[in-house]
Amino acid sequence: DYIPKLKEKRLEGNLIIPDAVEFEGQKYIVTAISEEGFMSQLLTSVSLPKNLKSIRKKAFFQCGLKEVVFRGTTIEYIGGSAFFGCDKIEIMSLPRILNEVGSLAFNDCKKWKTNIIINKNCTYGNGAFKFCMGIDSVFVEDGVTTLSKELFSACTNIKEISLPETLQSIGYQAFRSTAIDSISLPKGIV
Repeated sequence: DYIPKLKEKRLEGNLIIPDAVEFEGQKYIVTAISEEGFMSQLLTSVSLPKNLKSIRKKAFFQCGLKEVVFRGTTIEYIGGSAFFGCDKIEIMSLPRILNEVGSLAFNDCKKWKTNIIINKNCTYGNGAFKFCMGIDSVFVEDGVTTLSKELFSACTNIKEISLPETLQSIGYQAFRSTAIDSISLPKGIV
């Protein structure tokens, strides 16, 4: 149910990960990308399977991607450093069903131009979007109570952020080195 690590072969260019694979006559639905599965490969784009639920730790670590396409909306987990150092990513839309985004998951995705919605049903690890310089606004859904430390640290283009009244805690340096001029904090913030 996952794609194994590549040991010998270097992958280059565009990759379409199939919805299912066959092994020893048995068909398996692809639901996860293994830890370090495509680490340091020379990929330009990846199209992810429609039944994908999990992208494990360092799955696409420093692999040169410019585009990531989620063909389905079943993804629940993106592991720590999953896309760390993919500094060429420009196109990627995160599905809203996510339950967890690991620490440093998108660290150093400098060219990723997007607006981020912090989902109330998802937990975000420390520095999940650190050094994502293409992010220009952040909307935090009503119901979110905590923002992790360094969550948007060094996201130098963030100019706007919307914080809900439900927010109780903002982690250390969550918005360090952003372009935010002013911010209205909810009454119960610690």
